[in-house]
Amino acid sequence: MKEMYQLRPDFVMPYMGELAEMANRELYLRKHGLAFGGIAHVLGCSEMHWYRLYQSLG
Repeated sequence: MKEMYQLRPDFVMPYMGELAEMANRELYLRKHGLAFGGIAHVLGCSEMHWYRLYQSLG
């Protein structure tokens, strides 16, 4: 089964743009149950930034 992701360049919608490496780290932390507040503390940016990124990939 193949998975599809929708990636947007940051110049189109800046709040939804992120480097693939950082997005991968965020997804790894979410996989292990870390809340968006914890992700924001570890990786920087705001909770809402990571929430929007997570929602856009889902």
